[in-house]
Amino acid sequence: MVTGLRVIDISNPASPTLAGAYTTARDINDVAVQGNYAYVAGRDPNINVIDISDPSNPTVIGSCITGDISHRIQVSGDYAYLANGFQGLRIVDIHNPQNPVPMGAYRMPSPVLDVFVVYPYAYMADQERGLYIINVSDPANPTLVGNYDTPYLAYGVYVQGDYAYVADAYALQIINISDPANPTYAGGLSTVSSVRVLVDGAIAYMSDGNHLIAVDVSDPANPIFLSSRQFGGRALISISLVLMLI
Repeated sequence: MVTGLRVIDISNPASPTLAGAYTTARDINDVAVQGNYAYVAGRDPNINVIDISDPSNPTVIGSCITGDISHRIQVSGDYAYLANGFQGLRIVDIHNPQNPVPMGAYRMPSPVLDVFVVYPYAYMADQERGLYIINVSDPANPTLVGNYDTPYLAYGVYVQGDYAYVADAYALQIINISDPANPTYAGGLSTVSSVRVLVDGAIAYMSDGNHLIAVDVSDPANPIFLSSRQFGGRALISISLVLMLI
């Protein structure tokens, strides 16, 4: 199997075509795009910056070592935030895309599998210890603000308003984060296996790679199952892409 970044032309949504590709030595787990650059994280212990200004010829222009497998990456302004496995949260200065520079880090007890940044906080899904809230206002010195230990295994996190939504293996956990130093349980719902979560208004969408589940979260204390759709294959799908397709 060929691994790497694929750039898809969607000018005709009914017939998407391959515009360009960059092959990597190992699998990519996530990509974030800002301007003309794609920031790629995966099973290599580094972050690669790929120039996509010419979609037919994506080219690596910079990279830096992060220390472990990166499961997720989010880019905001001059910084990239990585869920960097056993290395925890890693922050990389990307103001010069050709020379990304590692900044600060905060290690958590078990592998960190997801990150969602709403400045000045990074919300982390720690697999065995649940939700961690980290202050990233000083990128060189991120600090712990609060933690909520979910009952199962935290794989994904999404933040909207005063709530963090955690894909907690076999459940959706909704955490009130209005006081970041004291996150509290708001509500929850048992589901099939879920490792990704995205919230759009009053609907939370979760995926395990085979299913897309929709949950009404208009009342965070009483989330209600709406529907489930099954997909073929074992690939871990991007919920945002699925939402565009259905």
